[in-house]
Amino acid sequence: MPIASPSAPPTLCSVVAIPSAVPASAGGSAVSAAVIDGPSTQPQPRPMNANAASTQCQGVLASNADCISAGTSSAAKPMAITGPAPKRSQPRPASGETSAITAVVGSSSQPVVGKAVARLEQRLGVRLFERTTRRMALTEEGQAFHESCLRALAELDQAESALAERRSVPSGRLRMALPTLYGRMCVLPVLMPLLERHPALDLDLQFSSRAVDLVEEHIDIALRIGQLEDSASQVARRLGEQALWLCAAPAYLARRGAPRTLDDLRDHDGIGRLRGDVAEAWQFNSAAGAQRSKCRMRLRVSDLAAVRDAALAGQGLAQLPGWFVEEDVGAGRLQRVLRDAQPAPLPIHLLWSRTTRMTARQRVAIDALVPPRGP
Repeated sequence: MPIASPSAPPTLCSVVAIPSAVPASAGGSAVSAAVIDGPSTQPQPRPMNANAASTQCQGVLASNADCISAGTSSAAKPMAITGPAPKRSQPRPASGETSAITAVVGSSSQPVVGKAVARLEQRLGVRLFERTTRRMALTEEGQAFHESCLRALAELDQAESALAERRSVPSGRLRMALPTLYGRMCVLPVLMPLLERHPALDLDLQFSSRAVDLVEEHIDIALRIGQLEDSASQVARRLGEQALWLCAAPAYLARRGAPRTLDDLRDHDGIGRLRGDVAEAWQFNSAAGAQRSKCRMRLRVSDLAAVRDAALAGQGLAQLPGWFVEEDVGAGRLQRVLRDAQPAPLPIHLLWSRTTRMTARQRVAIDALVPPRGP
């Protein structure tokens, strides 16, 4: 587990000041603390005397007295930490290695530490130390508890390392809500390579034309086409815009003629898209301002691809997204009409919740979809 820097508050299971078993010098009480640190490749130390071993083991137990619970749900209040936090001077030991216990911090009193050890023993229901007037030694139970504490701290250390790696490497499941047709044709081809580049990344893609609730439905990223409502809980990034083209098949225009003005639409058949029980009204721009369609919708369907199919079959005029029929227009299967009256394009945005921290999996998807900005 990382040791807090002097300027940062101590983390879980922070070190606790422990008085040394060695008598203090004339300058004051000698104080030591237990810190899990040091590589396993250090030279073997000389055998330590009983007092030194007792001091080290006492430090580990006291430092974990308020962090490790054994067989009880009650938790003691953490002890105050005085003096600067220790700095890690050696690399973190590998999993399963025996770590060195080294560091000297702050100051405390023996009665405070003694009471903390007594509380721990009372909570555990075992005696951890054999005490005399001259020395303290770990009991068999104390030695076993000491080793368990070291293993628990090593697991916490590994958990922190795993979280840090997940923050930097795209992993886990990314949930996205996309418009059905645009998502399938324009977004899916961009996202598929991400699965190859990031083996730990999974995707859930929901295709729907409805506006989803990002928080309630646990959506990481949503894509919307059209004007957005003001929302302080969402972040929006503009992807581009969608133009709407009025088109018809050459066979229909040969039969009915091409409209030259908006008023000419009264004499034409339209293919409309249903939203519920109501067909979307066509929007146009003219010298008089924004206008709605005056065309008779003889055919109304709820699926945008079906609108295109009907237009290709010569059933009438259709207002369709430019990205959807661009190839048809380029190949001559459809022809654009009333270009001067084309409505203002609709914005396309990516949305994500402002209340959650950006994850690596969100970042990699957004970076793939958002076009790079110019210099």
